Amino acid sequence: LGVVLNETLDLHIELEFLLQKLEARYLQLRSQQYTVLMEDYLSNLHWLNEKHTFTSQDIEFEGTIDGVDEIGRLKILTDKGERYFGLKEVAYGY
Repeated sequence: LGVVLNETLDLHIELEFLLQKLEARYLQLRSQQYTVLMEDYLSNLHWLNEKHTFTSQDIEFEGTIDGVDEIGRLKILTDKGERYFGLKEVAYGY
């Protein structure tokens, strides 16, 4: 990362920053701030509400990422309805 940024990073400072961020998220989770956590997650979800081509089990299809369900599966809207995918069950088509 330091090479990409063309600067020297102090790993102790970076670790402290990371631990602060993890603690903040942990405290949100512990205090049951699920709505805030979900909003932040969705605001960073790549291709949210954009139509793209995906691949699952060697089958290509078009769809729009609509979010995640209560157990964390990716929700994609297709012309055949809603489809849900767990980790590594779907890939972006090329």
